[in-house]
Amino acid sequence: MRENERFKKIRYGAWSIVLTIAVILVVMLVNYVFGEAEDRFAWTLDLSVNRQFSISDETRSVVEALQEDVHIYTLYSESSSSAQRQMMEEILKHYEAIGHVKTENLDMLANPASVSRFRTEDTQLAANSIIVANAAETKFRVIPQTELYDYEIDYQTQTYKKYDFLGEQAVTAAIIYVTSQDTPVIYFLQGHDELPLSQLHHVTDALRARNYEPRELHLSNTDAVVREGDVVVAVAPSQDLSETEYESLKAFLAEGGRLYYASNYVSGALPYFDMLLSLYGLEVDKGLLVEDVGYVEYYYRNQLYLMPDIHLEPEEAQMNAAAGFERGDYVVLPQSQAIRTTEMRDMGVLYESVLTTSPKAYIKSELTQSTTLEREEKDESGTFHMAVAMQQSRDSGMDTRIFVVGNALFLMDSSLFTAYDNDELLFSPLSWLVGAGTSIQVPARSMGSYVIRMPSNTVYHALTILVIGVIPAVILISGMIVWRRRRHL
Repeated sequence: MRENERFKKIRYGAWSIVLTIAVILVVMLVNYVFGEAEDRFAWTLDLSVNRQFSISDETRSVVEALQEDVHIYTLYSESSSSAQRQMMEEILKHYEAIGHVKTENLDMLANPASVSRFRTEDTQLAANSIIVANAAETKFRVIPQTELYDYEIDYQTQTYKKYDFLGEQAVTAAIIYVTSQDTPVIYFLQGHDELPLSQLHHVTDALRARNYEPRELHLSNTDAVVREGDVVVAVAPSQDLSETEYESLKAFLAEGGRLYYASNYVSGALPYFDMLLSLYGLEVDKGLLVEDVGYVEYYYRNQLYLMPDIHLEPEEAQMNAAAGFERGDYVVLPQSQAIRTTEMRDMGVLYESVLTTSPKAYIKSELTQSTTLEREEKDESGTFHMAVAMQQSRDSGMDTRIFVVGNALFLMDSSLFTAYDNDELLFSPLSWLVGAGTSIQVPARSMGSYVIRMPSNTVYHALTILVIGVIPAVILISGMIVWRRRRHL
């Protein structure tokens, strides 16, 4: 009987030792497997509220569709350990894990020759930038550090602070650019007192993020060439075209060109611009649109800050300049003008109204300091177009397309451009103008206070020792103590 009890105690003690060893092996296996998974497949858990260390479904679909390798080079110094570097390297792991993306860090400060092949007259390389190139490195894009974030001004300190993280957006757009056979060029008309592109960086950065290439266009330059499929954008010109420039744009549109025209209320007389639009039955009214005070859903606090209807359903089967909008979207446009159209169906011209006012809006044609916003008998009232798309079929098969919006302030003001759904008033018509789904929208990541807190190296090593060493050792010692006590019973 005593022998059986002794054998039973030995058996229980043996099982305790075996169980302890099994637990240790399982812990080691889990650490190894997940370590390998993180390195090879980027299997990590992003607990940050804004998912700043993950990639979006839009990016995943782009990378999964790649048919060739893409090289991504980060230009960090080896001693750098900034939060930006940690964030970018963590995100790039997800790109690389999907496939066809290879990442490498080049320390251009220690080895300037490592980036010499990417130096051109049009590119400026600086530390902390990112270079995205195709497999042959014949086509590449440099993403400066300044384009990795969107900034907003802190009025209390009068300084700029990081508002949105645009790293994933910029990298994905660059991948599309370097692997695309053709990238639509968006030419911003210059020479008529328009804002230069340097003051429209909020627009140009957003265009590059959607795989468009913004450039300046000076029609006075005889070497300027606008190709089929490109778009000319005129933002609030306050000086008129010359006769030569007018003839150049007229010929461009007659051959199936594309034009995006954004008017500004304070603009003076522009007879050549007016003539160009009138060729296609379009006219920008010189007065200022005011909403009826009773239609509160059509303006934002002020009767001049209009919130027009967005027509999501195309009026013509082949037109849908508002396709980028969704139900529930809205825009807020201050100081807008009405767009008038003339029936020209006999010439193959079709119109689509994209934005309209309420039925009781009215136009103030003559505004002075003493003018009130109240409706007067002389004020024309009714439903007005605020944005119109025009299309004219051509025998060549390349139809002429024009989009006119009676507001340019939303493009000129960075805060207004990013507010509400105003930016879609540029992107949706552009997608229709170029006639192809060339853009993809990758969401920006808010740089609010909800960020993941990465442990320091000391804490990390302490946790590693605790999980791999201390806890299994405690379990082993506890098992041996229990075994010894039972053995002496």
